Amino acid sequence: MIIIVWIIGALLVAYMGGEREIGFWGAFAWSVILSPIIGLIIVLTSETNASIASKAQFKARMAEQSKQYEIEQAVKGKTNVADELLKFKELLDKGVITQEEFDIQKKKLL
Repeated sequence: MIIIVWIIGALLVAYMGGEREIGFWGAFAWSVILSPIIGLIIVLTSETNASIASKAQFKARMAEQSKQYEIEQAVKGKTNVADELLKFKELLDKGVITQEEFDIQKKKLL
């Protein structure tokens, strides 16, 4: 009689584990080997498949946002280079710096 209750308990725990990372057979094995109560504790501490998928989506979104941020910073950096070149060109036109100094600054920026 105890064996039948043990296996029925293990099957119930395994059913709960089917929607979790541990899976049906993992939960069933733990429940049969240790006890249905300990198997239940193991099942309840494992992550649900929905939370695993949610975490994967979150990581993908964060990677995409990070990539977008890097692109924006690169574009912003190029804009700053263009602004710096314009400043040096104005200084060259005003006679504050020489053509050689302008060319040196231009090489540094590009």
